Amino acid sequence: MQSVDQLMKGAAERLVQHSAEAAPLIATRKSAERKVAELQTLMETKAEDERRALKRMYHAGQLNERNRQHAEKIFGPMVDTTKAANDNTPQSEAIAV
Repeated sequence: MQSVDQLMKGAAERLVQHSAEAAPLIATRKSAERKVAELQTLMETKAEDERRALKRMYHAGQLNERNRQHAEKIFGPMVDTTKAANDNTPQSEAIAV
């Protein structure tokens, strides 16, 4: 029968071996998590840029009927703030570009 010291020594050796094998996996995981965070930030920035561009195009009258309806579905009915001032539309109903 093995002594307690031998069992502890064997367990410690296996722990060191498993730790050495896990280190590259842990580093890979952390790297992947950083890349995912960077991509999420990039996607959020791109989505915000696209929203701004869509609003600009909407207010410039550059959207066809289908795209205009799609923009209104996303943002709700949009009123150009400069046009709202001229039409006596309450400012609270106007959505800024």
